[in-house]
Amino acid sequence: MRKWLAPGVILLLLLAAGAWLASVTEWVEEPGYVSDTGEAAMNPLYAVQALARRLGAEVVKQGSLEHLPPAGATLVLSSQYWNLLPGREHALRAWVEQGGHLVIDSHMLDQDVDEDEDGNGGGDDALARWVPVRRAKSKPPSEAAPASVPERAADRTGARAGRELPGDLCRHFSETGPSAGAGFRLCGDDIPLPLELKPGAAGLWSADGAKGPEFLRAAVGKGSVTVVSVSPGVFQNRQILRGGNALAWVAMLGLRSGMVLWFVAEEGRAPLLLWLWPRAWVALLLGLLALGAALWRGGRRFGPRQALAPVERRSMAEQIVGTAHFLARSDAQALHRAQLRALGEAAAPRLRHWAKLNGPARARAVAAATGMSASALANAMAGDARSKARLEADLCYLESAVRRLRAGAAAEARPSS
Repeated sequence: MRKWLAPGVILLLLLAAGAWLASVTEWVEEPGYVSDTGEAAMNPLYAVQALARRLGAEVVKQGSLEHLPPAGATLVLSSQYWNLLPGREHALRAWVEQGGHLVIDSHMLDQDVDEDEDGNGGGDDALARWVPVRRAKSKPPSEAAPASVPERAADRTGARAGRELPGDLCRHFSETGPSAGAGFRLCGDDIPLPLELKPGAAGLWSADGAKGPEFLRAAVGKGSVTVVSVSPGVFQNRQILRGGNALAWVAMLGLRSGMVLWFVAEEGRAPLLLWLWPRAWVALLLGLLALGAALWRGGRRFGPRQALAPVERRSMAEQIVGTAHFLARSDAQALHRAQLRALGEAAAPRLRHWAKLNGPARARAVAAATGMSASALANAMAGDARSKARLEADLCYLESAVRRLRAGAAAEARPSS
């Protein structure tokens, strides 16, 4: 008994504390925001597309209007760049006239332009030219209808199709036309301008608020166009569950089992390189190889491209030859003047009155002492400009004269035996 007494007392105390806590607390639900996940995080129309599938429609999402829906389908177009490529406008209009159903927002109709005498838009907007619906101009204050008091969810009771949070701005819409239903309640954040038909247009269905139609469908050939004036946000993932927004969506599309429903929300294109690769992969590959070779050739290296030549001292002859080549490239006349000084230094000790002789006389004196041609020596000793070939010949001729003079002086200096 002592072994089980202490745990039993502790258990009874815990039960008593739990019972007291339950009696003094109250558990209530608090709404909280949970972010969308998966496809719903990337697609704001995910909920209405799922609703259409549950009601039996065939839902197709497209990234562009490169291909139009089949005849008789319904197209929900919200892309602002649907007419980026030429020919889209005529193709879309022809598809509608052949029996298609187009659903657009009123902001896609250009209303900031002048109108002609018939009330048609004067601008060159691709849709405003042929869609038979436009936004109605606001009436002057003296003719305006009495302003309706917005009905808030907190101020009313009764059945509703979806949840209406306190503060929601909800309005009742009545349907008109051959396919009109019982109407619906729409919960949104604004009250836009109503719509109206252009002169001569045939209306098929409308949903009217306090100031006039905000959903309007008109015939275009064998098909139809539905224009929506309310904010598109009321049909997005979280807003579609408020009030009768889902019923408004079904009525707007004329949703039924078996219908084909297309959505084009943006103009999607494959990345440029992925689009080019199957069409020009050879040129791209060669270009990448050329770019890689250029980067490799011009990049920084960790060492020289080839082994450095061993550092060795040049011989005296190589030094003289190298100096001569340098002077021949930079100042050929300086090399000729140096050769003339060497001739004078070799001739002055041997030939009498060398300093007093002029050019031709010096040539004759050197020729007499060396046995060389006086005229050739005179030409070699001349200070005029000369070609590279003649310079080399004259330098060689003068060098031969210098050596013969020095050899003769050395022979005269040797004692006779």
